Amino acid sequence: MRIVAAILAGGKGERAGGEVPKQFLPVGGKPLLLHSAEIFDGCPEVSSLLVVVPDGWVKEAKELLKPFRKLTAVIPGGETRQASSFCALRHLSPSPPDYLIIHDAARPLITSQMVRRIAACAPHPATFALRATDTVAEGAKGKVMKVLDRERVYLIQTPQGAPFSLLYEAHLAAQREGIRDASDDMGLLLRRGVQVTLLEGDRSNIKVTTPEDLLLAEALLRERG
Repeated sequence: MRIVAAILAGGKGERAGGEVPKQFLPVGGKPLLLHSAEIFDGCPEVSSLLVVVPDGWVKEAKELLKPFRKLTAVIPGGETRQASSFCALRHLSPSPPDYLIIHDAARPLITSQMVRRIAACAPHPATFALRATDTVAEGAKGKVMKVLDRERVYLIQTPQGAPFSLLYEAHLAAQREGIRDASDDMGLLLRRGVQVTLLEGDRSNIKVTTPEDLLLAEALLRERG
């Protein structure tokens, strides 16, 4: 089975502040993007690596990623995460892999063990997720509308994996249905009735979104050594 990894680094990272996309900001002594790339490049389960970056940053990313032997392409992404994910799928479609692992570059604390666990799920779709520990509610217009059952609520993480054909079909269906802002690939599979396995996530696998997250990621990487 041929397994390919796609790192989504196409976001502009506006909430992190500054003009440079957060994927290129230094964290733990190297650009954020490189932490994920190093993990995938070193995993024998992954045959090749594709990286999606903001339009206009392809040249810089190629230079940064030059040392990685499994890298096959750096391509521009779209305006949304869903669009960037589809850019990766469309690029791979002429010679599709059996299984695709998708990861957000904004999660630099991914580990080799996570990649192995996702790869071991192939050919079944799977995602990492954390059980909610706080009380979770639905809200609207500054009001609490409904408190959800915490035992049934999970916080979805990446990496995620699924057969390429299922992901591609789910994205095409979403486009036909006018869905443009899906924040998660597994959600598109669920819309089509596809079951997705939940794997216990890691609380250190944070998503870097704000300047405070950058500081936390720096501390966690330093602790990891």
